[in-house]
Amino acid sequence: MHDLLSQRYWSLLDALWVLAGWAVHEQTQEREVFYSLDRIERLFALQNALEEEIPFDQSCPQHYEDLVFVSIITGEEMGFASTKEKATALVQITETGRQVSGLKKAFEFVANTNFCDAWYSLGKPFHWLSRWDRSYVLSWAEEFHHDLPVFKSLKPTQRFPVSTIIKEFENRNDENDGWQNAKAWRVKKVIHEIDFGPQIQELLSEYARAQLAPPTASDVLDRWREVDTFGIYDVSDSAFRYRRRDGRMSGFVYIPELQLAIKNRVIWLGDGPRFTSVITDAPMGSLPRV
Repeated sequence: MHDLLSQRYWSLLDALWVLAGWAVHEQTQEREVFYSLDRIERLFALQNALEEEIPFDQSCPQHYEDLVFVSIITGEEMGFASTKEKATALVQITETGRQVSGLKKAFEFVANTNFCDAWYSLGKPFHWLSRWDRSYVLSWAEEFHHDLPVFKSLKPTQRFPVSTIIKEFENRNDENDGWQNAKAWRVKKVIHEIDFGPQIQELLSEYARAQLAPPTASDVLDRWREVDTFGIYDVSDSAFRYRRRDGRMSGFVYIPELQLAIKNRVIWLGDGPRFTSVITDAPMGSLPRV
């Protein structure tokens, strides 16, 4: 349990199960060769089954039977070692899974996506497998859901290996240091990139490391004309083509589409509040309830 709680970044799925009071691990045992789902993928499959209300006897047992749920409050373990234990565990897991779904809706309502560390895909910062800074998630929970059992039983600094959870996040200025000739920014990390996204990511990362302003579409095309880039072809001063994952060549991509791809992968540091306003932005009665 300590390994999970001490990680700086959590998947949104792990984070919300932790806030609901449970750290989810797996039994270590030899698996069949065809058995390829890892711990977080099985928890993801389980959470989807709970949301879609698929009966457990109709879902694949490998989606949950090797998972072990450890109470953050008591240290008690819950699993599926016996038929009796399984029946009790499924009741608790079903109830907790519903609470986790409610927390996700509440988090989506106020979270600033600039603070997502790694988006699952370009438009999915709130995907269950996107990664968020642990301190940001904990600061959100303390501010909006301080009545969660994990906070009622223990102070965060007693349970989580962080000296000052809120201050650690608010005082992270390392990414802002040294920027003199350009406004500080970072490249949006995307776990599952598509099309020419990886090549854009690589070039943007070079600019960010050099603390330069993001390149324009023309800058990118100039670079790709000068330096051969894997997967990029037929570069002119106004367009290019790229090799698709299925091996086929794309049509021409022009400057407006390339400029949008750049814009969608740049996060300006310091922009916007930590959380959106739940008073001025939300109509009365519209806030999600957990």
